[in-house]
Amino acid sequence: ITLDATVCSVSTTWTEETPPRPRLARITIEQYEGMVERGLLPMGPIELIDGLLVHKNRAARGQDPMTVGTAHQTAVDNIALLSSAFRKLGCTLRIQGPVRVPPRSEPEPDATVFSGLPQADAHPGPRRISCVIEVSDSSLEYDRDTKAGVYASNGIPQYIIVNLVDDLIEVHSRPRDGRYSRREIVTRGKSLKISAGQKKSITVRAAAILP
Repeated sequence: ITLDATVCSVSTTWTEETPPRPRLARITIEQYEGMVERGLLPMGPIELIDGLLVHKNRAARGQDPMTVGTAHQTAVDNIALLSSAFRKLGCTLRIQGPVRVPPRSEPEPDATVFSGLPQADAHPGPRRISCVIEVSDSSLEYDRDTKAGVYASNGIPQYIIVNLVDDLIEVHSRPRDGRYSRREIVTRGKSLKISAGQKKSITVRAAAILP
């Protein structure tokens, strides 16, 4: 059995002599938030994915996973500049904040677009969210697979991956049966539409987001 320090995954080759692997103990959002309030989480950026505590990986490939890559941070800063455009459409652009995806996930996307203003008593959930954005370098495969499954399973209409590895943007949409059925590739010279819900969106050049 192999446990990865950044993404908790379990893999094995079974033989007749292989003993049953232990079951993972998954926690709920409420239990996770209680741990946050009591300061019981490990050091570093942590998020809850399918009931498991996962270290967020914002590093460049080959770098310490506990660091933040400069290209990653630049892309996040570029996205943050779009906040006023979403506010004009009655939406909020949240940067690197939690979203509540019941019953066992509370990820922290690099950006989230949701309807209305932030609420002091609750993180936004799927009913309010029109788009989530992840900036991906070391985490690209994980974001395409596990994160996409979490967002699609809860009906979040649009999932955008700022793919730093290939210098392009992936726009995933039409969630169905736990996956996104449509993927659009937007290269640096083209534009993409970021959903603001209810047939509203903003159009932005990919080059304005990519570092």
